[in-house]
Amino acid sequence: MDNIPGFNGREGNVLSDRRLRLGTQNLTVDDGLFAIDAVVIHAGYSKATKLDDIALVRLANDERIAKFEATGRLAPVALMGSSDRAFDDSEALRVTGWGWMGQRDAGDPVTRLDSAQRLQRNPADLQQLTLNYLPDALCKAEFGAFYGPGALCAGTLAADGSLEAGKDSCQGDSGGPLTREEEGGKRSLVGVVSGGKGCGAGKPAVYTRMSYYDGWIAAAKDAAKSGEVVRVAMPGQTPGSR
Repeated sequence: MDNIPGFNGREGNVLSDRRLRLGTQNLTVDDGLFAIDAVVIHAGYSKATKLDDIALVRLANDERIAKFEATGRLAPVALMGSSDRAFDDSEALRVTGWGWMGQRDAGDPVTRLDSAQRLQRNPADLQQLTLNYLPDALCKAEFGAFYGPGALCAGTLAADGSLEAGKDSCQGDSGGPLTREEEGGKRSLVGVVSGGKGCGAGKPAVYTRMSYYDGWIAAAKDAAKSGEVVRVAMPGQTPGSR
């Protein structure tokens, strides 16, 4: 997040060049963009390994947040913690996002074309998809050293137990929520979209596992500095160690 593309020939800055969209399920709504005050990135993250793929973003003060909450447009979601119940086998999970809608084969370069060579599209309306929680061993076999303890494996299971093609998160969904239903019908955040091989190619996908990072999230909140992007290691670890 501190290495985003720049605009008009200048270096990119996540604090000034990016906004968060809240309180809406449609990209055309113009009152849902909020300024960023601070960013904390996990010190263990690198583009090379994709491990520890998590960051915390703090919003700038904005009176609209209270108004959105009062009218039901915005509400907090519980985070899955390390002491919460374990996942059931093949438990149903829900991923949401505005990412690309076309299927892309594993190994294909990331272009705007899908597997049928059609131009990818980003829907204006928020999309959602039901996935299944998958065993870590499945993603470990697929991704090797790129799948660590802070990752979560998910995909859509067909009736015969195989992974179903055509149903997946994709480019533009990264960082989006993966949730599960809790007692009483409320949902909790169990992961965020991280990576995979293609989109809907019948491969498992990798999500950041929230329960692994509850200690880091607390440390990141304490370390956030207004107007800055900082890196914070997992409590008890030094940067680069695991």
